[in-house]
Amino acid sequence: MAYFGLDIGSYSAKLVKAEGSGNVKVSQAVMVSNPAGQGLPNDPNQFQQLATAIKDMVHEGGMGGLACHLSVPGLQAYVSIVGMPVMSDAELASAIKWEAEQHIPVSLEEVNFEYDVVWRPPKGSSEQNMNVFLAGVPKTTVERYLELMRTVGVEVIGMEPEVVSLTRTFFGGKGKDADSTTLICNMGALSTTFLVIDQGRIEVAHSSSIGSLALTRALERAFGLEPSQAEEYKRTYGLNPSQLEGRVRGALIPVFEAQVAEIKKTMQFYSTKSGGKQTVKRLLLCGGGANLPDMAGYLAEILSIEVVTVDPFAKADTKKVKQLPAEHASFSVALGLAMKEF
Repeated sequence: MAYFGLDIGSYSAKLVKAEGSGNVKVSQAVMVSNPAGQGLPNDPNQFQQLATAIKDMVHEGGMGGLACHLSVPGLQAYVSIVGMPVMSDAELASAIKWEAEQHIPVSLEEVNFEYDVVWRPPKGSSEQNMNVFLAGVPKTTVERYLELMRTVGVEVIGMEPEVVSLTRTFFGGKGKDADSTTLICNMGALSTTFLVIDQGRIEVAHSSSIGSLALTRALERAFGLEPSQAEEYKRTYGLNPSQLEGRVRGALIPVFEAQVAEIKKTMQFYSTKSGGKQTVKRLLLCGGGANLPDMAGYLAEILSIEVVTVDPFAKADTKKVKQLPAEHASFSVALGLAMKEF
C-alpha cells in the first residue's frame, strides 16, 4: 500500500513520501503553517481551518488518494522504558498489564496500549533484566486525530508516538549508525521530546512543556514586538552574540536556560540509570525549534559534548523532490513515519 508520513505540530504540519529503510528514496516533502496554533484544536472553526490546510497540502504534494501514518506528539502519549525480569513472550503478555498500570497514569481502559521488548540480554549474560517499551495514547486523542483526518479525506493506516518515528529516522529502527550514546531533542513550538538512544535502543523517553514559542514570547516582551516580528527576530538572530549587539541573545538566554536544564537533567538521569557506566556522547537537535541560529554552538560550549542540528534527509535520495523546504530539521518525525514498513 502506498502511503505518506504526516506530522501535525503546533506551528506547522509536515508531509513526507518515501520508500525504503536503508537507502531511503524521498519523493515528496511539504510543509504548511498550522492556522490553529495547536495540533488538535477544540474550537470547531480552528479544527476546520487545520483540516483545510492539511487537505490543501496533501493535494499540493500530489498525495490525494493515499493513506498516511500519523505521529502522536510527546505530551499526548504516555511513554516509558521499563526494566523487567527476563521472561518469555507468553510470560510477558501475562505480566505486562500490571507493569503498565505502574507507569501509565490513567486506567488502561482509557488508552490504546502497546508494548515491545527493545532489548534482551544475550544468552549467557549475567544481566537479569530486559528493557520493555510501553506506550499508551488516550482513546479520546486517537478518535480526535481520526476525526481530523476524516475531515481531510485521508485514511489513517497507523499511528505511533513520535519517539518511535525519530528512532527510525536516525537509526533505521535497527541500531544503524548507533556508534555512540545519543540524546535527541525534538524541539517543537509548545513542547520538546527527549530521547536517549544507546546501541540503537531507546533507553530514555520523555517530553516537557518547554517549546520554542516561549522564546518568541520573550522577544515580544523585551522589544515590544508583534508575534510575527518576534518570530522573525528569533529565526534571524537567535543566540548570535554579534547580531544587534547581542540584545536578542540577551533576551533569549534566560528563557532558554529552562531548556538547557531539561537537557542536563535527561543526561544525568541516563547516567544514573546506567549505574554511572554510560554517558551521553552527542546531542542531535531536530524539530522546528532546532533552527534557532547559534543554538548548537551555545549548547556544545555549555554541555561539553558534540551538538549537531540534524538534516534528516542527509542520507536519503531526494533527487525526485523538486525542491526541499529549507527547514530540514522540521521533517525528522515525518520522515520516520514515511519509512515505516509493514
